Amino acid sequence: MTETLRLVAIIVAVILFIVLLIVSFLTPARAQVANQSVKVVSFADLDLRKRQDLRKLDRRIATAIASVCGPTSNVDPAGKNEARKCRLATADQVVAARDRIITGRAKSLSTAAR
Repeated sequence: MTETLRLVAIIVAVILFIVLLIVSFLTPARAQVANQSVKVVSFADLDLRKRQDLRKLDRRIATAIASVCGPTSNVDPAGKNEARKCRLATADQVVAARDRIITGRAKSLSTAAR
């Protein structure tokens, strides 16, 4: 079962990496900064069946999204709007993937436990 959890964790990390990579190419201004355009969210240390670990994962995702999309500044309204759009679009994609993965993981664990 531990090997199954590890495999699922790797799959989730790869999916999140791909989603963030796609979003980085959808936002040209952010794609120019290659070292900040993709963030991998690690959660191998988390038990996603626990509510507190889900909250930790959500905080990590939010931090990665903010890092990928850049800061918001009142000094640069256009940049602030662009960053806000990027964060919303990225969050929609990542949260949808996160929910599918958690649901899939729960099914895999219940199947493996039988």
